[in-house]
Amino acid sequence: MTILDQNQPDQSKRSYAADDNRGMTAGEGVMPQDRYQTVQEVADRLEVAEATVRQWIKSGGLRAIDIGKGWRISDTDLLHFLKSRETVPRPATPSETGQKG
Repeated sequence: MTILDQNQPDQSKRSYAADDNRGMTAGEGVMPQDRYQTVQEVADRLEVAEATVRQWIKSGGLRAIDIGKGWRISDTDLLHFLKSRETVPRPATPSETGQKG
């Protein structure tokens, strides 16, 4: 498996075997370009308690990655979490449907 780093000019130095115990499994490829947020940042953004966000992670509702000093939540995972809790999908705006409003 090859991992490409867009910030590295020499891509040949970034090649790893799929079984080299770096935490990657078969089928995984290039690292996603998501922005990652802390539990506190997500709590502030959603105007809920930090404990609430941690409970969502603990229960498996919100996917998070344990990195260093704490959990990190990707923008994509937060979006999936929020969409899974919609009561009714938001109607498309004219710009989303290609119509002039």
